[in-house]
Amino acid sequence: MYLFTISAIYFLVQIFNAGGSPPMGFDKTFNGTAMTSYYFFSHDLETWTGALVSCNMLGGYLAEINTEPEYVFVKQASKDREGISRWVGLSNKRQGNVYEWAISHTVYNSTVFNMWATGEPDHYNGQKDESCVLLDKFDGDGKTHNFELADVMCDRREKYICEYNPPQIPTLAFGK
Repeated sequence: MYLFTISAIYFLVQIFNAGGSPPMGFDKTFNGTAMTSYYFFSHDLETWTGALVSCNMLGGYLAEINTEPEYVFVKQASKDREGISRWVGLSNKRQGNVYEWAISHTVYNSTVFNMWATGEPDHYNGQKDESCVLLDKFDGDGKTHNFELADVMCDRREKYICEYNPPQIPTLAFGK
């Protein structure tokens, strides 16, 4: 009887777990090895900080790209969505020359897999305040960025990518 009660409670939690559904507008889905992520591609322009706040208000966070397959997915989704540059959650605002993701504070390690465009980060023309990062689509000034990372000034107004991960429900283990 105890096992049946626990199983029934677990089943009901699964059914009524509305928090596991992505918020409205998060319509691109990436199934990674560890979890599923949903993405929202904005229609409005925001500064990097404005994008961070907007994603939070939508129930997500400014996108963090943690694996190469996820990068390939987000890059293709960006090409499919207007093919323009968009903010992601990477910056060096907290630690000078150390780029980290805004929510997890995980330091980006380009030796694991590199998303930087050739010559980036570059603090273009000596701009010390290029602390925020775009998934950049650019062709000019002798540079070509094909949805690769580029550091830019944080007060630029750009579209952005939000990410949402549903809550993870722990698996119940039953002993004898």
